[in-house]
Amino acid sequence: MTRHRTVVDAIRQHALDGSQRTVGSLEPELIDLPYPAYWSRVSRCAQELRSRGVRPNDRVAVSMSTSMDVLIATVAVWAAGGVLVPLPGASRLRPGSISCQRAATVLALSGARWCLTPESALASYSDVVREADMPAVVLPLPEFTMDGPPTSSVLVEPSLNDPALIQFSSGSTAQPRGIVLTHRNVVTQVDDLTARLGLDGHARGMGWLPLSHDMGLIGCFLSCLYGGSAWRAMAPRSFVVNPLRWIEELSAFGATHTAGPTFGYALVTRLAEQNPDLLASWDLSVLESASIGGEHIAPEICEQFERVFAQLGLRRHVLNPGYGLAENTLGVAAKVPLTPTTVRAFSRSALTAGRLSPVGDDTAEDHLALVGHGATFPRTTVRVVSTDGAVLSEGEVGEIQVGGQSATSTIIDAHRERPAQQDGFVPTGDLGSLLDGQLYVVGRLKEIFKFGGQTFAPTDLEAAIRAVDPPGVMEVVAVAVRPDGAATEEPIVFLGLSTPETAEAAAETARLALLREFQMPVREVFTAEPGALPRTTSGKYQRTQIAAAYLDGTLRELYGVRPTGRAEGREESQWTSA
Repeated sequence: MTRHRTVVDAIRQHALDGSQRTVGSLEPELIDLPYPAYWSRVSRCAQELRSRGVRPNDRVAVSMSTSMDVLIATVAVWAAGGVLVPLPGASRLRPGSISCQRAATVLALSGARWCLTPESALASYSDVVREADMPAVVLPLPEFTMDGPPTSSVLVEPSLNDPALIQFSSGSTAQPRGIVLTHRNVVTQVDDLTARLGLDGHARGMGWLPLSHDMGLIGCFLSCLYGGSAWRAMAPRSFVVNPLRWIEELSAFGATHTAGPTFGYALVTRLAEQNPDLLASWDLSVLESASIGGEHIAPEICEQFERVFAQLGLRRHVLNPGYGLAENTLGVAAKVPLTPTTVRAFSRSALTAGRLSPVGDDTAEDHLALVGHGATFPRTTVRVVSTDGAVLSEGEVGEIQVGGQSATSTIIDAHRERPAQQDGFVPTGDLGSLLDGQLYVVGRLKEIFKFGGQTFAPTDLEAAIRAVDPPGVMEVVAVAVRPDGAATEEPIVFLGLSTPETAEAAAETARLALLREFQMPVREVFTAEPGALPRTTSGKYQRTQIAAAYLDGTLRELYGVRPTGRAEGREESQWTSA
């Protein structure tokens, strides 16, 4: 049984208790509202939504910036009985852009009747709706989030089985699809998450993740509000412009909890090493949990982050590895804050044979180091299955499947709703295993490839390259491709560089690293500006999309990548010769 019936009930109770913890945003300027004032604004917004015609179970799309207007409207949609459909936050939509296409897809698949946007995006969203002949009514957010108490009570008490949220997942190997989550799914998830991470009335959460994504919306914002914690949102674009502002704001707010994808921690660590003088006045001594997930977690990134920021008072074991996916609302497993992270070395040859076999010495040849993602949540069930669907024993590697009260039962794609579960479980597409109370994730099923009789994940190659620290490299992406006429898949590598002058030296270092570590030649190495390659909403590289662009010759056009010297004995690719 959860501590509160719904997320809305939890927030209302914190307000009735007079909590002076604040809900705040740094966009466009700092605004902090104590829970009573925040709840008053939420109630007023819910009243306005009802007065405009929003009815129970209406699907309401919201352009999810991190402004106070959005923090209010997100909860108000539920208070009015609506179903929240998060859209990526955008001040405007450029016709034909990826953001515009995604917004059109989300609005069409969700069947949204209402769309709330900032005034700056009102015209562009109206154009999207009109051109696609959708029934959605586009309205400006500020009309619904004005100050002042409600004049009547409009709070709708939903059934726990009613849909609460349609979270669109743009996976690393698939097109966007809608994950339909009920109020039971959501409240179970945040109840488990807040208990595991210690998000309560004494905690202070701060983050920059997009609220259109489950890690930002569920893992940060709603979990903090459910637990009665203080919360402050920073705009994702502020992180992109100045990643170290994340660290600065954690210090200024006295944050105890934050979250981010692996690349975010790697980026701020590298920048902090390059700019040590910027850190002098910051303090991370009260930080208890920095959740890390969304993509492969390399052991060395955890070690480097804690080493570099120890000078700011950062405690050991603050980085908190976790595993999750939208189909389970968010979290599946995570460790308890400030407890040691489990890192174990496993035999690579045993992994190729489908099992985790620990080796005693992590310096031994033929090993792969994996980070444990902690124990599964109490109301989430995990099983691992073979390709023919047989349930595997502990230590055997197969597809991770999840079930329980946080798991969705309905998915929307191709304009239809379909059951998400098979025999009570949702397939994840991730390869992994359970061993000694820990969940280990090996890679994505569709991204695993074989070379020389052994099985590899792209993240294995990326880790080997990062370990030798090629000059100027801030980002490493490996992708397996099989060009026409090739007998096997071969790796290509992309290096995100801080300066183009180091391109050839970095490429040669990367090639040598894979030859030395795996006896694996690289088909081609490309360089690009950091952030040029496409990611999912959770930060995972869209490797299938990247591989397709390589094979059809559109890499330069789409992502602006540049070739380096050819790998010995290889012919030029179609892209290079185009």
